[in-house]
Amino acid sequence: MRALYTRRNILRGLVTAAIAALLIRGPLNAPLYAAAGPDPGSGSVAKGPAAPTDLKAHWAGTDPNGRAVGVVLTWNAVPGATSYNVYSGSQVVPQPLGETFLLQRGVKDTFFIDGAARVGIDTIPFYQVTAVNAAGESPKSNKAQPSAPAVELPVVIQGTVVPSNGKTILVKTPDHGLDCPPNTPCPAIAIVGVTYAVDLSRALYEAPDGTPVATPKLTKGQAVVVVGHKDPSLMSGTRHPLLLAQVVELVVVSPGVSPGTTLPPTTMPNH
Repeated sequence: MRALYTRRNILRGLVTAAIAALLIRGPLNAPLYAAAGPDPGSGSVAKGPAAPTDLKAHWAGTDPNGRAVGVVLTWNAVPGATSYNVYSGSQVVPQPLGETFLLQRGVKDTFFIDGAARVGIDTIPFYQVTAVNAAGESPKSNKAQPSAPAVELPVVIQGTVVPSNGKTILVKTPDHGLDCPPNTPCPAIAIVGVTYAVDLSRALYEAPDGTPVATPKLTKGQAVVVVGHKDPSLMSGTRHPLLLAQVVELVVVSPGVSPGTTLPPTTMPNH
């Protein structure tokens, strides 16, 4: 009789404990969750990583013409990040920086090289980076862009063509005398004009009135005005300074004017 009473007490205790468990935590088979951890049924969502900091950008190098190319990006590592996304945009100087758009996804390092980056006539690229993990993507980092390269002023020459070999011609600028102050005796010394080697591979051509024309065949004695850029990297060992032509304007020399004399100022292009 005593044993039966004891078994009844044990069963009653188990039933009481089961009811208490249902009231406190739900079904008997439901898992218990630590107080410090999120309950999957509570609606809480794990947060994504923090945004990368200290994003920096600098030019990777220069092309054969001395123009900046390629951009190297570096930033601080984000704890818990498994990869990074790189975003880029293009600033039209002097307007403020605008929005960036996805350039590369899934970068595993804290550096990235944009080998296709170039400087436009009035544009400079800029960048942002985000961190990524299983919980999502971070906000974008600070914006960064490489420093603006020094402004390269175009060179304008006027002269006549001497024998050429197609893509490169020689253009001799006129001889001239000394520039002496007014009412001052001036030695009769002639200064020989400079002869330039002009690279025509990227040149556009214009008529004397500025109208674009098809690529002409330049012959000896043709008067021209050339707008371009000097190429210091190709000067070593050359006889003539090299000019990379952007625009070549054909000039009509007035009757009686020798090709070796100074061309009228009105023939200079308005660029």
